[in-house]
Amino acid sequence: MHLSFRSKVRDWLNQMETEFPGTKNSVVNSFLSILPDLKSKYKGKREFRTCTKCGDPCSGEICNACRLEEQLA
Repeated sequence: MHLSFRSKVRDWLNQMETEFPGTKNSVVNSFLSILPDLKSKYKGKREFRTCTKCGDPCSGEICNACRLEEQLA
């Protein structure tokens, strides 16, 4: 079975959380702590958009997940 990169990362994070409780919280907190620096470093380099349906980051108006959901509906 072919797993996407995203699902492999999710499975790995879930495994780490099971073995080391608090891992997910630490990852999120670390990201939030560096977010201001990332925003200032990359300010003006690329326009970030969000999906008009779910609010997740995407390159277009609607993300691929929502686009697929529309096609399956």
